[in-house]
Amino acid sequence: MGSVRQYAKKLKCQTTLLVLVMRHPGTPWYAKALGFLPMLYLLSPIQLIPNFIPVIGYLDDLLVASLGIWLVKKLTPATVWSECAAKTEDIPDSVKNWWGGVILVVSLLILLLAMAFWLLGRP
Repeated sequence: MGSVRQYAKKLKCQTTLLVLVMRHPGTPWYAKALGFLPMLYLLSPIQLIPNFIPVIGYLDDLLVASLGIWLVKKLTPATVWSECAAKTEDIPDSVKNWWGGVILVVSLLILLLAMAFWLLGRP
């Protein structure tokens, strides 16, 4: 059970790192776009395996998040990644938890705006 908690903590730190990498001006646009997709999937109500299914529902989320972070790391210059990793170590845990809330709120606002435009565009 301890290794699962350690992996979850590491994934939380890497998610914060992903946000910093996506905001860095040296990150290519395609890496930024690819970094947004796993976050959108994790916050989306439509998923391959729903989260209400015990264990398996969350394993696909871990797989998507891990794969997305790995791909962004491969597409990002090593200097940008190491610079953002150094910044991540200096961020306290309370701020790292705050990023998750910000991502959730922004994603929900985008979803609501998209739904509003869709409804307004219908005859």
